[in-house]
Amino acid sequence: FTAGKSEGALDLPVPFGVPLGDYELRLYAAGGWTLLATSAPFRVVAAHVRLAVDRSAVQPGDLVHTRWTGMDSPAKDDWIGLFPKGWKDSVRTLFQPTGGTASGELGFTIPPATAAGEYEFRLYARDSWQLAATSDPLRIRPEPASRQKRSLDTKR
Repeated sequence: FTAGKSEGALDLPVPFGVPLGDYELRLYAAGGWTLLATSAPFRVVAAHVRLAVDRSAVQPGDLVHTRWTGMDSPAKDDWIGLFPKGWKDSVRTLFQPTGGTASGELGFTIPPATAAGEYEFRLYARDSWQLAATSDPLRIRPEPASRQKRSLDTKR
C-alpha cells in the first residue's frame, strides 16, 4: 500500500519460491482495478543461497556449525532451524537468528533429548516461513550407552 501518498519508494522483497521469469509491478487506485502505472519489466533469477553443515553425523550434546552464503537481502530476523528431514516447518528442534548478514556461521548444540534420525538445517528469511536454503542431511545417532551411564552418574 502507498498509504495515500502521491509519490515515494517501497521495498518489495521477492518471496522465495516465486517462479523464475519476467515480471512487472502495477499500481492500482484506491484498492480497485483502475491501473495508474506499470513498472519497467524485471527478471526474477535463481538465488544462490547456500547452507552447509560441518559434519554429517552427530550425537545429542554435540556441537554442529552451520555456514550460509548468498543471502541477497539479509535481515536481522533471518533464522536457521534444525528440523527432522522432510517434516513440516512446525516441528523444529531448535533455532537461532542469523543477525542479518549475507553470509556467516552459527554453532548449534544438539539437545540431549533429540531422537536419533535424519535431520536438516533450514534457513528462513525475515522471521517467516520463506525458505531460502536447506542443508545436506545430518544424521543424529543415538547416544552410546556408556555416555548415557556417565551422564546419569554425574547427577547423583
